[in-house]
Amino acid sequence: MSARQPDECSVCGHTIPPTASSCPVCGGGTLFVSTEINATAGLIPYTNLKALLSYYIAMCGVFPCLFPAGLVGLVLGLQGLARARHRPEVRGHYHAYAGIACGALFGIGWPLLLLALYFLGGFDNLELP
Repeated sequence: MSARQPDECSVCGHTIPPTASSCPVCGGGTLFVSTEINATAGLIPYTNLKALLSYYIAMCGVFPCLFPAGLVGLVLGLQGLARARHRPEVRGHYHAYAGIACGALFGIGWPLLLLALYFLGGFDNLELP
């Protein structure tokens, strides 16, 4: 078992002491970089929560009625990418890029498609029961 290194809070950014179970300032959860070898550490960026969530939330935007989820994924992806660039050890570049791409595609694409259909008369022949 390895010793835990001090890390910054994923919520407020203050330093979390190695002995704390949560942030002493805001009470946020601890996301620390472990020195243990983890088989999934290269695939799933557990330490970059914004990059990870951006990917999954942006994918919810595939459904037209959930296009705001794409916008949330886009914003979280940009924040996760900034964190991954600032602290390379937390990783998450690819999840952030996927969240940005899917968020832009679904969060911006669906409203533009619906507006184009509306203004081009795509809904004129639509019969409702």
